[in-house]
Amino acid sequence: MGKRAIVLLILIIFLIFSAFEAYLLRNADKRPEVEIEQRVEVQEIQEDYYAIRDNGRYGYINRAGLVVIKPQFEDAYNFSENLARVARYHKYGFIDKTGTTVIEQVFNDAGDFSEGLAMVGIDNKYGFIDSSGKQAVPLQYESVSAFSEGLAGVYIQGRWGYINNKGEVVIQPKYDNAGFFKDGLAPVSEKGIYGYINKKGQYEIKPGFDYAYSFADGLAQIGMDNKYGFIDTKGTVVIQPTFESTQDFSEGMAAVLQNDKWGYINKEGSFVISPDFENADSFSEGRAAVNDGNNWGYIDIKGNMVIKPQYSYAEGFYKGLASVRYEDALSYIDRSGKLIWYEVEVTEIQGSDGVLGRLIKLKLKNDQYDLLIKYPQAVDMNNKELQNKINMLLKSQSGTEYKGQKDEFYRQDYDVMLNKAGIMSILNNSYLYMKGAAHGMSMRSSINIDMTDGRLYTLKDLFKPSADYKTKLNTIIKKKLLEDNTPLLREFEGIKDNQEYYLTDKELVVYYQLYDYTPYAYGFLEFYIPYESISDMIDKQGPIARIMESK
Repeated sequence: MGKRAIVLLILIIFLIFSAFEAYLLRNADKRPEVEIEQRVEVQEIQEDYYAIRDNGRYGYINRAGLVVIKPQFEDAYNFSENLARVARYHKYGFIDKTGTTVIEQVFNDAGDFSEGLAMVGIDNKYGFIDSSGKQAVPLQYESVSAFSEGLAGVYIQGRWGYINNKGEVVIQPKYDNAGFFKDGLAPVSEKGIYGYINKKGQYEIKPGFDYAYSFADGLAQIGMDNKYGFIDTKGTVVIQPTFESTQDFSEGMAAVLQNDKWGYINKEGSFVISPDFENADSFSEGRAAVNDGNNWGYIDIKGNMVIKPQYSYAEGFYKGLASVRYEDALSYIDRSGKLIWYEVEVTEIQGSDGVLGRLIKLKLKNDQYDLLIKYPQAVDMNNKELQNKINMLLKSQSGTEYKGQKDEFYRQDYDVMLNKAGIMSILNNSYLYMKGAAHGMSMRSSINIDMTDGRLYTLKDLFKPSADYKTKLNTIIKKKLLEDNTPLLREFEGIKDNQEYYLTDKELVVYYQLYDYTPYAYGFLEFYIPYESISDMIDKQGPIARIMESK
């Protein structure tokens, strides 16, 4: 290469590096790490999350259907004011959108955040906390309602009144019932007659209704002589009470029941969507769930069926998605009906050294009665003889012999509560409703099985032969009953030989059926007992030892 070529090459290289340096200097203020992190954080806060339930635990997905907070909670609700209420061990607290607990799970009851405050309760005393978890209103009331337009209902000695966000009583408790303030008015009742008060506690609409509800979309539902209509904020009856049932106005329309069929009216009271449906829900985001007598689908504001009836259950749309049951699996769809997320019904069976096979969900229906039972079956196991043995046990332990009966609605599904080291703990959840009953009845049963040999474990099998496990468990349970001030229907009798239980990664859960010891409204009575607290009694060759040793 000649001298002139070498000089030219050096000059070109110099110009390239000079240009690159100038580029870096011009763009230096565009790439500080702190600003990038701030932008990412804002994006995470703005993204919508949706509560899901998968294998007995609740978590969250984003709008694309991706799991962003893995299922780990006993109960969970959608985010409100960037916090979501979740439950662990029968106690409620709040998490942020990273899944981090920001308010510990210490409350027996809790509500969503509204106007910066959330209702919480401990031992049947209620108050409010702020987003830091600090008590803004002491837990001193028998019941409370959420804040709306700066006021919240409080229940004291059998009467409702209202407080402000400082906890000051601004409307004295004297009402039998009290609703939310909307458009400056709240429905209240005295001696069974409803009217509407302003924020000073003065009647703006005089009592004269048998039923009254909060304002929505400028109108409020009222009832007289078991017929329903609507009034405006001046108290003028703008739609006469002629309907058998009504729902709130939303997006300019209200669902109403006429001659046992649901349709939709406008604010003049005229039908804009004819009453052709067996059931119907309010409009949200341009869609309304309707039932054709068999399944739920969605109509648009013109009454067109835009998502055909195919769901056994359907909710309203919330930030672009709606929760439905598709083929009896919990799911989310978008406004076009596209399936965004569905509950997984296939589970890999986890052994100590790898996957042992898969657990699939089978369905048993009865064409004569309204019965559907979902039960687990193992597939893809190397040992087919063992697989057949396990499947016979799983089927028999899932109550599949039940055939249903006339005038009964029966549903059963299961959740995998533990899947580790070859041990599976499966919780069957059943619901039965008899036509004409005041309410349905939920039941549980559990299957605790070793997937390596097909052995079913009773509670006694978890402990050393010499261990006095009943005495220790009774002591733990009695202490918990006292600490939680649990409302008992009868005295606790202690652990039984056939005691029902299930296992998780970290604890033994002893449970009792509805009405065994507590009222129906309490739900299932459960006791979470950490393995560490009973480690001295655990059989070193048993299932709990394997679970604790497994990573």
